[in-house]
Amino acid sequence: MLDISTRSIDQFPFGDLRILSRAGRGNFSVYVVRLASDPDKKVMALKLAKLDPSPLNGSSRGLFREFKILRSLQHPNIIKVFRGFNNGLCFSFLMEYCPYGSLEAYIKHGDLDIVSLKKLTRQIGSALEYLHSKSIAHYDVKAANVLITPSFDFKLTDFDNASDALVEQHGIRGTFAYLAPEIMMGKAYNMSVDIWAFGVLLYFAAYHSLPFPEIDNALNMLKAVCKRNVSFPGTMPLQFEYLLQRMLEINPELRLTWNEFRAVKFYS
Repeated sequence: MLDISTRSIDQFPFGDLRILSRAGRGNFSVYVVRLASDPDKKVMALKLAKLDPSPLNGSSRGLFREFKILRSLQHPNIIKVFRGFNNGLCFSFLMEYCPYGSLEAYIKHGDLDIVSLKKLTRQIGSALEYLHSKSIAHYDVKAANVLITPSFDFKLTDFDNASDALVEQHGIRGTFAYLAPEIMMGKAYNMSVDIWAFGVLLYFAAYHSLPFPEIDNALNMLKAVCKRNVSFPGTMPLQFEYLLQRMLEINPELRLTWNEFRAVKFYS
């Protein structure tokens, strides 16, 4: 059981916190903030959840797990966390603020040029490979969980679904449109589903649509996945199409590995 009262968590600095705006809603609240005592007036994001009385469930426990995982990681394309707070009513932590928002929001209003698409492939691929090398699976890779920095670099975020990559998982984790077929079939799965979801993410970034659009019905989507009816408009290099085909392999045993990913020359 996670101990949210751990001594490593600071008391919440109510008097020092300056809330600039609200950046997100849902299970967690996200605010754009700065600390009044900071002479550099650095803008950060504050992610917050009310403490849940349940010892096993609740968004606060997921948020604390996310904080512990992120604090153990150090990669330029994984969001950085700074400090965690527990005031007895809620748990929260400060993290990097990416003012350009999510990749999903960006794609809805604009295009990624080929240089940016290569950078996205390289940077998020590097982040996921690093994560898997630490025996951690993300389990919710999607365009909404990739943030864009002012220098137009990409950062993987939202680790509340992350878990031990060496332990077989059961049940649904992640977002429906990005689920690998083994999850939809109710089979055991592992970190290979991150590679599938990464393939869906790259397809969306390149073509502004999903590779399997039948997301209104789980059975129809599973049928489409099994038929491998993925169309490529022909606007991208062949190496990119090959990369996606290997990522979107139905059989997880045959799906692209990180060694194979590094051998593809598309993003270099």
